[in-house]
Amino acid sequence: MKNGYAFSSKKYNTTHYVKLKKYSPNIRRTKMHGKMIYFLDDKSKIAANALLEVLNKKVMSYQELKQVTRVFDTKLSKKEKTNYLSGEK
Repeated sequence: MKNGYAFSSKKYNTTHYVKLKKYSPNIRRTKMHGKMIYFLDDKSKIAANALLEVLNKKVMSYQELKQVTRVFDTKLSKKEKTNYLSGEK
């Protein structure tokens, strides 16, 4: 988790998340499109970009992009939005 986020390689478990939250209260998690990601509050934009790259969708709708940014509570620049919506990553 040196980048501020980590993807879960196993099926997520609530007890593991509770343990992480005990030692690092600013950690959050979300599951989108079958991918579980744990991230630090202050690194939410980096985590959102990482998730968008891992999704690797050729066509992404504006609604899907808005959903990701809403879950991570972050804003993307106009250039970043254009890149993800056009499929140029």
